[in-house]
Amino acid sequence: MKGHYLPLVFDLLLAVLILAEDKGDDEKPVYVAPKFVRPTVTGSPLLVDWFEDVDALDKKWIRSRGKKDDVEDSIAKYNGEWEIGAPSKKVIDGDMGLIVKTKARHHAIASKFARPFTFDGKPLIAQYVFA
Repeated sequence: MKGHYLPLVFDLLLAVLILAEDKGDDEKPVYVAPKFVRPTVTGSPLLVDWFEDVDALDKKWIRSRGKKDDVEDSIAKYNGEWEIGAPSKKVIDGDMGLIVKTKARHHAIASKFARPFTFDGKPLIAQYVFA
């Protein structure tokens, strides 16, 4: 009868050893963020910005000082704060962008196109990314 349990004991011992060995492999690799490399722009886009100049606010990027019409004064203002900087969760080293600094505020910002856009049956396509 003792001989029948021997394979079961060896199987259990082997399973415990395998589990113990696997626990040592749980170390997560350290993430090293790649450096930002400016993409090559083809064609002639109306507006491209990599946000390399942190002082571009109020130069290239103009914050709205306007008010909404027909709205209560306390909520009519565009009073949200902007900044040019790195995202809170850095994925690419040196990658910068426009950052909304205040929650629950109205935000508006604008930048001038490189040239006028004429609507000659062509669509205007604006692409932006929120991170």
